[in-house]
Amino acid sequence: MFTYNAARAVAARGNEEGLAAAAWLFNELDQPVNAPQDSGPHEYRIPGASDDVIRVFRLAPPVSAQRLDDLSNRIRPMTRSPIAMPYPANNAIVVRAMAGQIALAEQLIKQQ
Repeated sequence: MFTYNAARAVAARGNEEGLAAAAWLFNELDQPVNAPQDSGPHEYRIPGASDDVIRVFRLAPPVSAQRLDDLSNRIRPMTRSPIAMPYPANNAIVVRAMAGQIALAEQLIKQQ
């Protein structure tokens, strides 16, 4: 992926599954912070990889960017997943990991 900040654009290349995951994630993160939340998890399962999951955790009430960063830094070693990224613009943390690791991340976030 390549960002072009002046135009607020992103260029991406990859296989069909990777581009579909990126499109899902962009759509998920493009939702307004105060949008009504549905009851289901905000997750995407990578086709052909039954246990590979991308999950967006939206935190409520809103927390600081520093708190999101701290939580992300605690999730990485706990789940042994290098992909736990804070997204302060949407009060969210994005985690890509196996389903069991996602469950551990969810437990940590709920405890906080």
